[in-house]
Amino acid sequence: MPESSSAMVPLHVIFFFCIGDVLSALPEGWSACKQSAPDYEDCLKKQVNNALRFFKDGNKKMGIIPLDPLHLQTMDIEQGSGPVSITLKMKNVDLVGLSAASEVTSIKNDWKKMMMKLYIPHIHLLGDYTIDGKVLILPISGSGKVNMDFDKVEYTFDMTFKQVTKNGKKYYQVDKMPVTVLPKKVTYNFENLFKGNKELGDNMNKFLNENWAEIMDAVKPALSKTLEAVYREYINRILSKLSAEEIDIK
Repeated sequence: MPESSSAMVPLHVIFFFCIGDVLSALPEGWSACKQSAPDYEDCLKKQVNNALRFFKDGNKKMGIIPLDPLHLQTMDIEQGSGPVSITLKMKNVDLVGLSAASEVTSIKNDWKKMMMKLYIPHIHLLGDYTIDGKVLILPISGSGKVNMDFDKVEYTFDMTFKQVTKNGKKYYQVDKMPVTVLPKKVTYNFENLFKGNKELGDNMNKFLNENWAEIMDAVKPALSKTLEAVYREYINRILSKLSAEEIDIK
């Protein structure tokens, strides 16, 4: 299972219940969503929101790790050019806040395309980091502990599907899936920047926090590309085990 992105498991959980038309895969008390029903989209929203609570502590029987906190072995962002040009590598990352108050605000799905928006009030990230490069006009380097806070975050997932045939059966696969992440505010705290020079480190953290919006805008393409690759691979692993006729209930 890939473990290189912060949003990976939330989307795993979301997608599991979006394809939760397979009754045998749903926990007791859950219901399937039929595409022909007038409340299809409301049903999907409800099932996904329930799933975010249900999987807070994970589910060993279903092979799902805890959602809150979510532990990631690695999480990398590489931006090669422009006003922000950095290589940020993180490991032993914990993400807190992905479950309790998260909410799917809209979802549309016809098995040609799926568009989904997820709102998360607050995400706290902590882990180990190494960074090197340039942020706006200033060089940055260091390694140590990192804390980040993301407030009022909106994820948008825009998936396009295709069908493939395997052993005489048809399966859905995600062909393309742009991912957009829009926080209302980001706060950074990188410890041990510039080989532990406290004055330089404090000034850089202050600079990052004063310019968080410009930094987010600059790294969006790299972030979207990273998230799309991870999510598409993971979702396609799930879809490869469920035939189209099992999950596409009209």
